[in-house]
Formats: sequence, C-alpha cells, structure tokens
Amino acid sequence: MSTRSPQKRPKANSLSDSNQMLHDQLFRYAEDLQQMINRNSELEQNYRQLNEHIEQSHLTNVALESRISTMVLKNAAEGVMITDCNGKILAVNPAFNQITGFCENEILGQTPRILNSGCQDAAFYQNLWQSLQEDGNWQGELYNKRKNGEIYLQQLSINTLRDSEGCIQNYIAYFFDQSKTEKQLAYLAYHDTLTGLPNRQLLQERIRQRLTQSTRSTKKFTLIFIDLDHFKQINDTLGHAIGDSVLCEAAKRLLASVRKADTVARLGGDEFVILAENLSGADNIGLFCNKAIASLAHPMQVAGHELFVGGSFGCAEYPQHGDDETTLMEHADQAMYQAKSAGGNTFNIYLSPSIPG
Repeated sequence: MSTRSPQKRPKANSLSDSNQMLHDQLFRYAEDLQQMINRNSELEQNYRQLNEHIEQSHLTNVALESRISTMVLKNAAEGVMITDCNGKILAVNPAFNQITGFCENEILGQTPRILNSGCQDAAFYQNLWQSLQEDGNWQGELYNKRKNGEIYLQQLSINTLRDSEGCIQNYIAYFFDQSKTEKQLAYLAYHDTLTGLPNRQLLQERIRQRLTQSTRSTKKFTLIFIDLDHFKQINDTLGHAIGDSVLCEAAKRLLASVRKADTVARLGGDEFVILAENLSGADNIGLFCNKAIASLAHPMQVAGHELFVGGSFGCAEYPQHGDDETTLMEHADQAMYQAKSAGGNTFNIYLSPSIPG
C-alpha cells in the first residue's frame, strides 16, 4: 500500500486570505486618511472664514468707533484741537471755529501760537509743557486771542496721546470760552429763566438808578404792579406746562405794549412789574395801562385751548406816592390788590390816605 504526501493548498488559501485582509485594512486606512484630509480641509476653510469674519467685525467696529468719534467731535460744545507731537494742528471741530473765529482751512497746519494773546509769560508756558511731559496732562485758565484780535479768557484742558513705545504722538486740547460762560451766569442772575424778562434783582437796581437820576432832574416815573387774572385756575386745571406757556405769552404781550425805554420784569408766579419812564398824571397813566390791559385781554391760543387771561394793574407814581424803592413797591402792590378786588382786568392808581385836619 502506498501513502500520499500532505497537500499544500490550505496554506496557499491562508496566505491569500491574509493578503485580502491586509488589502482591506489598507483600504480602510486610506478611507480614514482621506476623511481626515477632507476634515482638515474643511477645518482650514472654516478657520479662514472665521478669521475673515473676525477681521471684518474688527473693521466694522473700527469704522463705527470712528463715526462715533467724529460725531462727538462735531457736536461737542467745547472747542477741540488735535496736534501732532511737534504742535502742528491736525484737526479742529466746529466749536473751535465758532469760539476762535478761525476757519478750518486757516488753522490746519498752523501751531497754537496763532492764538497767543501775549498775556502769559514764558514761565507760564514752560510750566505747562513740563506738566504735559511729566504728567501727560495740564488744566487751567489762560487768555487767548480770536481772529478779530479780541482777547478772551479760556478754560483749557490738554492731554497727551502716546504710542506703544511711550512716545508722545498727539496733543488733544479741550477748551471753552470762560468769558462767555461768565456773561451767561451774569445774565441768569438778572433775568427770569422762563420768560427772559428782568427779574426782581435787576428791577430793583433799575428803580434805584431812576431814583438817583430823578433827584438830579424833574423826571418822573411810574411803577406798575400786574397780577394775571384767572391764571391760577388755568394752571391748576390744565397743568404747569400750559401755565408756563401762558406766562411767556403774557410777557411777550406786555413787552409789545410798552415803550423801548420801559422795563417789564417778572417777580415770580404770575406777577409782573412795569417801570414806566417819564410817565405821570392820572390820564397818561390810564392810557398807558389800558393799552397793556387790552393786549392781555385778547384770547390766547395755547396747545389747542382758547384761554382768556386779563390783568389787574396797580400804579404808584414817583414822587407823589413814594420817594424810595420800598414805599413805591408797597403802594403799587396795594393798588394792584384794589384793582383785583374790583373784578380785575382794570387798573388802579394808589390813593394816598387823607391826613386828618
């Protein structure tokens, strides 16, 4: 009996299977690698888009900040001047032009010396520049000169702007016209804020002036106290806003009814006073008052309401009814209340009490 040698085919099949497995595994690796490449490409694209978005957002924010800064600069009440590190003027705002009188094209490229009034000495400016170099800012008052040569007091604040290395890049100056502010404060001290009329303080000063002038001449004047009729009812019923409008309209009408040399003042509330120059005698005073009364009697159109406001007038003549400020004001006030008691919309001249014989 003969024997056969073992067959090798199973081994060949095993090798073929191994090769197939390796091929499949490599194919999967290739697929995974391609997916990773695709994913990386997608991430790179997203990264680029994100950077572009960030850059665009940054540019948008920079542009927005620039527009806001320009708007603030343009509408600021204070004058603003920006120079480079050498003091060359790079930019100014409209308030600068208004205060100094210099147009933008006249001032750009110049230095602040163009505004120098000569009122400050060299030591003043030396201290100013020393503060800017050491502290980065300076604040104080100085006298500058407008384009027309007028010298004015200026409240000035200067700040330095430094670059990333700490070197001064720009000087930014903010200022306002101190003399104008002082004039405004003086005006407010002597005028009623609602109507713009002279207030009690200015009225009293003018009465004193007239008294002084009258003692040196034969000129006479009459003091007329006025209380609006029906004002309290209007103010309580329709509100203070409409009440204020009525007061302003009454002020305009009284001003229109008097002469240029006369003074119309508001004491407060619905109380007004007229200082009538060179006015004396019952007939003349009557004509004067009736004209003012008629101006108040016309209906007022306020916020859709037709309102009727009259006035009670009380008159005291200098020197018949008093030769000093206090007496004249008291007697005019008493006469006004007599007109009010008579029904209003009329005038009354102070009647000196009779002296028993």
